[in-house]
Amino acid sequence: MDDAVKLRLNDSSNESLITIPDFVESKCEQFGDLTPFLYAKYKNRWRVWSYDEFYSDVVRVAKALIELGLERFQSVCIASFNSPEWFITAVATIFAGGISNGLYLTNATETNKHILNDCKAAIVACQDAEIAEQMNAIKSNVPSLKRLVQFSGDAINEDVLTFESLLQMGERLSNENLEKRRREISVNECAVLVYTSGTTGAPKGVMLSHDNVIVTAKTICRLQKHQLKSEVVLSYLPLNHVAAFFHDIFVSLDCGGSVYFPSCGSHVLRGQENLINSLRESRPTRIFAPPRIWEKLQTSLEKNREWDSVGLGRIRGCYTAGAEISPDTLSFFHDKVGIHIRGAYGMSETTGVHVFVLAIEDEESRNDLPSNCVGKPIMGKSMIVNDELLMWGRNVMMGLLT
Repeated sequence: MDDAVKLRLNDSSNESLITIPDFVESKCEQFGDLTPFLYAKYKNRWRVWSYDEFYSDVVRVAKALIELGLERFQSVCIASFNSPEWFITAVATIFAGGISNGLYLTNATETNKHILNDCKAAIVACQDAEIAEQMNAIKSNVPSLKRLVQFSGDAINEDVLTFESLLQMGERLSNENLEKRRREISVNECAVLVYTSGTTGAPKGVMLSHDNVIVTAKTICRLQKHQLKSEVVLSYLPLNHVAAFFHDIFVSLDCGGSVYFPSCGSHVLRGQENLINSLRESRPTRIFAPPRIWEKLQTSLEKNREWDSVGLGRIRGCYTAGAEISPDTLSFFHDKVGIHIRGAYGMSETTGVHVFVLAIEDEESRNDLPSNCVGKPIMGKSMIVNDELLMWGRNVMMGLLT
């Protein structure tokens, strides 16, 4: 986990080399204080972060994490619903030279013990008191674990820091230690861990480098032809899923987009009506969804075929992956609503995506594809089918944590 790898610079991606901290800093400088980045609703009240405010909070939290004892290549695990605090903590961890890792809230206790020990977790950031109690109960089984942070509610005990306390701690600290950490970071080092589902044993950590994340995000932004400072995303798929992580955070950063969290402290997917209400409040310009979500939207639209009835009145791009989508659903959206749902294929090991319909440059050719086609590799000729599927490119992982 603390070793660098040789980058695959001889493929068709010509994106420049840049670490995640340098990328985030440059984007926040570019879009600044006048561009809203995060919209979050807490108990029916909205709060907005500009790009400058986001960067300021990232720096403060990064300094606090170092002060709490986060060492280079140690992990900060985040067990929370999607929120600005999730974004800030994940990016701050990487600024501090650590490794960001999300935990599913549905994980069994033994699964969390395994992951926390496997990734040498130093800090766990928890959604609320309930999650903090769960993590506190297994703290003695994780020798590397130093502190817990709690995003919402009163801290469960004096050893647990609230997110506001974390920000205040960072505000009091100088930038010296953080600047030293940033100088030590290389693009070919691990920045993110994404744990597999563990279908053939215990979950395994997929190690993604700074280069993996940034190159994939910039490539997707280019293929989707994002418009600067006008894209809107609803953050609703779990951020510990690789596609949501790189798309919601880093694709949005690259294009100066805005990200909405209409249900901080709860799950957007808890019931079809909650999802529809979240879409109406955010009115995204692009949406990535697995087939089951498109099926739910189809059910709603069959009652009222106006895009705005489900909050998609200004949509520019619709994408799907993760399972086979039914021809009936694709035909409904194309024939009845006039929207192409574009397919993609990838996995955690390819930073979420490797094959994408939009990698086919000619729009007429894309529109003539059979419904079950997901396109071609995003990194040029980086895939061979020869009894098995072989993939390579700057989006392919460093390796599995062993």
